[in-house]
Amino acid sequence: SEYSRRSKTPYPVFNENNETVDFCGYIAYFGSALVHYAQLLPQSKAAQELGPWVESVLAAQDSDGYLGGFVPEARWQHWLEVWALALVLDALLYRYEAIGEGSLLKAAERALQVVMKAWREPPPKFNAATFSGEGIFLVGTACKLYALTGKVEYLTFAGDVLKRCGKTQAYLRGENAVVHEHAV
Repeated sequence: SEYSRRSKTPYPVFNENNETVDFCGYIAYFGSALVHYAQLLPQSKAAQELGPWVESVLAAQDSDGYLGGFVPEARWQHWLEVWALALVLDALLYRYEAIGEGSLLKAAERALQVVMKAWREPPPKFNAATFSGEGIFLVGTACKLYALTGKVEYLTFAGDVLKRCGKTQAYLRGENAVVHEHAV
């Protein structure tokens, strides 16, 4: 599937026409839109594509729980990685809330555990700034997982990210105050 194609570099790759050819954000946008449109329009073509897309996402999850767009050597370096993962996890959780399929919640939890481990024990080349821009979206995802599971570790992680990135007050203020006037 398209979702299982992982970028070999932490940077977007362009072709000779300056078109992006390797960019995890596009797949995340697609998945988020697909899940939401399919739920709103259950008789649509989008709804017919939803099952295969969700299956491809679940199948792409590594045995350790990683569910992102990068090969191991390129992980945790590009600002889009955490943001794109947040979009995909939010899509899975939206679907979970709609149909109650436990594998969706489990996949989201496993993926967030990988992120939390990278946050607590930064691997080589880890760029904490990936969390401070659009990566702040993941704070909302962690809070949603807390609301769905009651596991305080997700809420604690969200608070730690906000605190370390200096975004607590902006996040709590809301009104799209965190990232370039979007992402809240």
